[in-house]
Amino acid sequence: DFVKRCDKSEPLVKIVGPIYFSDNLEKKFVVQKRAICVFDVSPVRKSIMASLGFPFDYYCFLVSKDFLQIISDVAQKNNFIILFKQKRFNPNLDKGYTSLLEKLNHNKSFKVINSDINAYHLIKDSKAVISMPFTSTALLGKKLGKHSIYYDPFGQIQKDDRAAHGIRIITGKKELECWLDSRNLF
Repeated sequence: DFVKRCDKSEPLVKIVGPIYFSDNLEKKFVVQKRAICVFDVSPVRKSIMASLGFPFDYYCFLVSKDFLQIISDVAQKNNFIILFKQKRFNPNLDKGYTSLLEKLNHNKSFKVINSDINAYHLIKDSKAVISMPFTSTALLGKKLGKHSIYYDPFGQIQKDDRAAHGIRIITGKKELECWLDSRNLF
C-alpha cells in the first residue's frame, strides 16, 4: 500500500513470502532444547549517526542495551537459553554495544551466534523468536509456525503499527514475562 501510494505509475507489487539467506558454514549449528532466538538491529556509533544528520534514532545503544539486558534477565529467571544472532560485522558499531555483547556472552543463558549462520536454521529449531521492531526475522518465525513477537523495551512503538504485519508488539519487562509464561514453551 505504501509503495502504491508513493508511485503514481501503478507499480506491480507481489508478496512472495520470505527470501531465505544462505550460509557458508559446512557444519550446522545445533539448537539447544530450551532455546529462544533473539534478533536486533545493531546500533552504530553516535558520531556516524550525527555525520549522516540523524537525530535520536530508535536503533541506538540505549534501546539495544535495554532490549538485550531485559531479555537476558528474563532468560536467566526462567531458565531458558537465548540464541542471539548478530548481524554481519560492522566496524562502526557502538563501542558500548560491543562491550555489552561480550559481557552477555559470558552468561550461561545467553549465547552470541556467529553471523554466518543462517537465521532460518536457528528459528526452525527454536521454541520462539523475539525480534526488535521491525526486523524480518519475526515474519520468518511466524511463517515457520513459531511463537514470534516484536519486543520494544521502552514503549516507543505503537501496538497497532502496520509495519508489524500482525505480529504482536510486547512492551516492557513485565509484559515480556507474562507473554513467555502464557506460551508454555518448555
